[in-house]
Amino acid sequence: MRLFFALSDIVFAEVYGAKIIVHTRTDEIEYYGHLSELEKLVGDDFLRTHRGYLVNLRFVKRYDSGTCYMARGEALISKQNYPVFVKALMDYNKKRAE
Repeated sequence: MRLFFALSDIVFAEVYGAKIIVHTRTDEIEYYGHLSELEKLVGDDFLRTHRGYLVNLRFVKRYDSGTCYMARGEALISKQNYPVFVKALMDYNKKRAE
């Protein structure tokens, strides 16, 4: 099975059962696979916030201690990944501002 979508259009991806749901700017694409495989394909602008979520830092609108509010939907942030997420988001925003 081949899937075609621009990696830059991915807002976030989540695991739902044995499926991966990729939320893009305009659509949701479901396929059977492993999130780790998608994680290997995307660039440094993506972060695994939880074992079941991979987010594109570009589309983060706001966050709190357990949730990342995206341009389309929400992703969970695990407690152990929260400090890593905050640092990655700050670094990303700093890089964009330069």
